[in-house]
Amino acid sequence: MAFVKKQPTKPAEPEKRRPEFVIRAKVKDDVWVSIGAMWSAQLPGGKTGWSIKINQAPLGWTGDALAMEPLPDKEE
Repeated sequence: MAFVKKQPTKPAEPEKRRPEFVIRAKVKDDVWVSIGAMWSAQLPGGKTGWSIKINQAPLGWTGDALAMEPLPDKEE
């Protein structure tokens, strides 16, 4: 009788969704930098909300922010 050591399996990772919007912050006149992203989220009762992740708060940020569609992926 042979014993076979079973390899541990990794739990399935949730599929990463591309953000629907990128959050950009105004740091100077006409200078905007990406600071985060935004995805739609299903809320109880069938309502839709937004999940926002801010990765940084840049120096010189005026507090103004803009949600805009991400730029298309570059094809190589």
